[in-house]
Amino acid sequence: GFITNTGSGAGSLIVRATNFAVQSADASDDFITTVQNAEVNLFYNDSKKFETTATGALVTGFIGVTVGVDVTGGNIDLVDNSKIRIGTSQDLRIYHDASNSFIENYTGDLKIINYADDKDIIFFGDDGGGNTITALTLDMSNAGNAIFNAGLTGPDGRYFMIQDAAGNQTFPVYSFQADGNTGMMSASADTLSLVTGGT
Repeated sequence: GFITNTGSGAGSLIVRATNFAVQSADASDDFITTVQNAEVNLFYNDSKKFETTATGALVTGFIGVTVGVDVTGGNIDLVDNSKIRIGTSQDLRIYHDASNSFIENYTGDLKIINYADDKDIIFFGDDGGGNTITALTLDMSNAGNAIFNAGLTGPDGRYFMIQDAAGNQTFPVYSFQADGNTGMMSASADTLSLVTGGT
């Protein structure tokens, strides 16, 4: 059967009720239900999937988006252990487990790129006293030179290996910014050499 507005022009079809429901012919499944001054509910196979609330809406299940999502003047809030999963196979995941935060990559390299002209990549942290410190700066105007806030400390029994991009420990691998061929190198086992002019 049909409910049809036969009035001339645009007209309106108004249904007045305290509570309202659209159901299957045998009343076994709800399609739409409404409650005055409260929620509007949408169902799929008699399972509620969408509900309006005093603060917005509640969706149960998965939302598929073909174009995009715009958030204006609000936030996207996820509870602990709920993940932002990016990629066809969800290869990039971002989440918080109530104690720590994670950025996980499962395919290819994990690349951090700053395309802003001559702007650096900077890592910050709390020093334990409520102060935010700059722990590491990667200086893009100086070929990505790493600037640490303090010294480098290795774990017990470990060491730092200083070498060039090809893995060589020659021509000096520890040098001055303004004089790249003067510094220190280890040309062979158990030796440490001071180098000037590259030799």
